Formats: sequence, structure tokens, C-alpha cells
Amino acid sequence: MSERPPADKLQLGNIQPDYTRLAEEKFGKMISEVEDYAIFLLDTNGTIQSWNKGAEKIKGYTADEIIGKNFRQFYTSEDIKNELPEKLLKAAEEYGKAANEGWRQRKDGSTFWASVVITALHDEKGSIIGFSKVTRDLTERKKYEDHLLNSAFELESKNHELENLNAELSAFAYVVSHDLKEPIRKIRIFAGRQLEPDKSPEELRLYTQKILSSAEHMQALMESVLLYSRISNEDTEQETIALTDILDAVINDLEITINETHAKIVAPNLPFIKGFRFQLHQLFLNLLSNAIKFAKPGIPPAITITTTLLFNSHLPAELPAKNRPHYRITFADNGIGFEQDQADKIFDVFKRLKPKTDSTGTGIGLSIVKKVAINHFGYVTAEAQPNQGAQFHVFLPAMD
Repeated sequence: MSERPPADKLQLGNIQPDYTRLAEEKFGKMISEVEDYAIFLLDTNGTIQSWNKGAEKIKGYTADEIIGKNFRQFYTSEDIKNELPEKLLKAAEEYGKAANEGWRQRKDGSTFWASVVITALHDEKGSIIGFSKVTRDLTERKKYEDHLLNSAFELESKNHELENLNAELSAFAYVVSHDLKEPIRKIRIFAGRQLEPDKSPEELRLYTQKILSSAEHMQALMESVLLYSRISNEDTEQETIALTDILDAVINDLEITINETHAKIVAPNLPFIKGFRFQLHQLFLNLLSNAIKFAKPGIPPAITITTTLLFNSHLPAELPAKNRPHYRITFADNGIGFEQDQADKIFDVFKRLKPKTDSTGTGIGLSIVKKVAINHFGYVTAEAQPNQGAQFHVFLPAMD
């Protein structure tokens, strides 16, 4: 007959604790009680397998409502369309972990800014058995960052505006000292000649015509200066504007000129932007008038307006805010063009590349175009070749 083991050893052998199981239970209990983070498990298809208090607090669903549903329903319709949930799972599967920040949807339809980490889970053989997902609500941090970004943008915009005002002051000083002085000088010269003795009626008539011509030119210059100065003051608040409406209004303004020159204007898919209606009307009016005015002799003007959405590195360095998308609206014509080395000069106040006998006008139009673009935190550039037409690229911020 064998000996019976001591009682204390028998008792210990019968109740040997499973420390691994106890640790897992403790860890699971701890995870379920965390409230600042949404922590839950997904199967390999993205179906939700568990749910903690933090997930309920952040996303608004109870465990009974959400377990068994796919985690795609937390994403915006745009992210779902772009297959972001699937891409994150794929990245976690390939690299072990995937991190992402973006807007997510709560049960009540509201959104919050989420910081997400998805980690792939493996069995003993290394096969993926699911994923863990940790989400934190960083909406307040996002709002603060956006506030700082907007403040920096506003400061940069104010500096940009001040620089433009200084440039305008220099331009107006030039106008006063040169452009407006020239017709006054001519009036004085020809008025003096009228007072000279022994002038024939024909000579007096010629001098009178030159005086009137100089006076009309000076009046046109003064009206152009007033229009240029009005550009920033006419509109007080920005509004959402369909550029198609602006174009239709300008075509109506130019109806007689368009019919006389048989001009063709094609403009598919113009966007909506946030802007000043009067200013944008002036921008379109001056660019279209310019294209019609500088058409090739005997050839009807053909103007095409196209729109492209551009980002970051594709934007000109002169833009005050390159960190946001911009529309590039291109006005292309089949006119006489110009030398490319003149592309920057044509936007100067009262700058005209063609001799005054070739066309009418004061040279203020493209200056207005540039000012309107800058007032909208945009920019304008030009490219052309002689007798090959011209392209004017207007960059305007896209709406959020």
C-alpha cells in the first residue's frame, strides 16, 4: 500500500493557479475601464469584436449596438469612397501597425478629430488573427492648431497686404509724376502755340484738337486711377460665388463687342469660390476685353477658360498661402501675344506694350486683374509668344 502524500502538497497541486489567464483577465478588465481612449478588437475583415468604455464615450455606441458591425461606419463618406478603412488594415497587415489622423463620425452624426493606431495581432504561427484599434479624440488640439494656422495666415496676409499697399503708393507716385503730367505738358505747349501770332485757322484747329485729345487722355487716366482705387473698397464681405454667373454677366456687358468681332468664348466647369463679386467681375471683364482687343487682324477672337485644381509644389511661390489648394483659371486666346520677357511688366499700372497708336486704353486693365487676384489671396501670371496668343493664369484659393 502506497503512502498518502502530505495534505499541504495535495491541496497545492489541486488549486495551482493559471497566472496567464489571471493576467489576461486583469488586462482585459483594465482595457474595458479606460475612458480616454477607444480600445477595441477587430477580426481580419474589420468586424468589431470588443468594446470599452472609452469607445462608448468617444463614439456614442454601446457594446450591444456596435459589436458585430464593421468599423467602416466610423469613417466619413469621402474616406469610405477612397477605401481608407481597407487601406489602413492593409498597411497594418504589411507593416505591423498603421497610424492615421482624420475626421470620424459619432453615432449622432457629429464628427471628431481622431488619432488612430491599428496594430496587427498574430497567433503562435505568425498568422494574422485580427487587429487592435486605439482611437483618441483630439478635436480640441485640432481646433487649437487650426486657430494658430489661421492666425499665422492672417498675419502673413496682413503683411502681404501692406507690401501691396506700398507697391500701389509707388505706382501712384509714378502716375502723378509722369502719366498725368504728360498730357498737362502737352496742353500747355499747344495752348502756348495758339497764342503765337500769325497762326492759320488750320494750325489753330490742329492745336485745339491736340489740346482736347490730351484732356480726354488725362480724364481717362484719372477715371482709371479712381477705378483702380475702388477695387478694394467696393465689396465689404466675401460671398460664395459661381464664376459661371460672373462670366455670364461679363458676356452680357460685352455683347456688342463680341457680336462685332465674332468672338467665341468657351468656359466649361467654372468653379464656385469665396470672393468679392464686383472685383471678380472686373477681373473677368478686363481679361476678356484684353483678349478681344489684341486679336489678330481679320481673325475672330477665340477665348478658352479652363480650370485646374492644384496643390503645394504646383503653385507659384508668390502665393501667400501655398498650404491650401488653389484653382488655376486659365484664359487662353489666339491673339497677337507678346514677348515672354514682358510677362511681368504688363501688370504694372498704366503699362502698355503696344504703341499708343495701335490700340485705345490706359493700360490699367491688367493692373486691376493683378490687384483683384491679390485681394483674394491669389496671384496671376502670363505666358505668350508673338503671334501665338497669350495665356493668363489666375490662381484663387479653393473653398474648404
